Amino acid sequence: MSHTTVYIESLGMCILFLCALLVLNLRQGMLHRFRHIVAIYCLTILSALLDILWILIDSKAEWAILQYLTHPIYLSCFTLIGTIWFRYCANHLPFPIMDKFWKKLLIYLPPVVILLLNITSPFTGLMFYLDEGYHYCRGPLYYIQFIAYIYLLISAVLALIARKDAQISADRKHLLSLASFCVSPLLLGIVSTIAPPGSIPTMQFSILFSLFLIFVEQQAIKITNDSLTGLYNRYSLDYSISEQINRYKKNGTRFFILLGDMDDFKAINDTYGHMEGDRMLKVVADILDAIARDYGSRASRMGGDEFAIVVTCGSPTIAHEMKDRIYETLAEASVREDRDLSISIGIAEYQHHLTLIQFLDQADQNMYREKTARKG
Repeated sequence: MSHTTVYIESLGMCILFLCALLVLNLRQGMLHRFRHIVAIYCLTILSALLDILWILIDSKAEWAILQYLTHPIYLSCFTLIGTIWFRYCANHLPFPIMDKFWKKLLIYLPPVVILLLNITSPFTGLMFYLDEGYHYCRGPLYYIQFIAYIYLLISAVLALIARKDAQISADRKHLLSLASFCVSPLLLGIVSTIAPPGSIPTMQFSILFSLFLIFVEQQAIKITNDSLTGLYNRYSLDYSISEQINRYKKNGTRFFILLGDMDDFKAINDTYGHMEGDRMLKVVADILDAIARDYGSRASRMGGDEFAIVVTCGSPTIAHEMKDRIYETLAEASVREDRDLSISIGIAEYQHHLTLIQFLDQADQNMYREKTARKG
């Protein structure tokens, strides 16, 4: 079997895997939520198709015009992938990267220059040219294509910096996945760039591997997060409490749980319908999670209209401060939404003799005492 046949078959297999993953993601609503990732899928598939076309028409004089038309697109794919991934990471970092015009200009100017060089290369030969035998050759400025790898590397560094300061385990895992995306494209992409053209299709396979890791992470999120509100689900809450219990047993780190149940939520469903009820649950969820994050925690939806926040702190004062903030913010939201979004919250501090179920039961009892007192 010839090298050309193996090369084409390898790229064909890569395209099939990419298409399969893309279809799975689109079925799960990824186009709306992760359009940057979808763009990377499409660009990788396009580059693989152009790679196959290139190996079929290389050194054929009758196809010279087609080569000049397609090679700028092929080279631009990787520049765009690196830039789009940087933008995707920037959207998921806890600190601003592109909040000012001069920052955006600084970030987008190099890729724009490279794209212009690629487009004009059929006339200038700076990025590529065809020799006398109509073979593809790299131009004198070809290696500035490394800018795509630099963007991947910078994205990884920023994600690792953010991970260092992240206090929530799920956030640390997500940031680590953002950083790990660049590993295989960076290593294998450099090999592909240094190697002779058409020798090994490593770049597409490296991006396929990274996209697969992202897909796996998204499936993990579906397991650990509530599909309606995006908050942690009951599984994640139990896991988080178990982690806190182990930490408490090792070094005595105090932690509390705020367990809340919405007041008369059934009236919203009965009066305005379940779709409006779902929307109100999202409003409450966003408020709870925003406040929880201010204290280095995350909110969870236990089910129905019940929510919980586990917070590590040295004093019950902080837990009660969180509860007061939640009450005040929900009161403001109730006026804004013209709906009763009040919630009753019970607070419990973990004690060494309690099991996870006993701990939740204690918070639950305190919550119903709070609900009775508020109604009275």
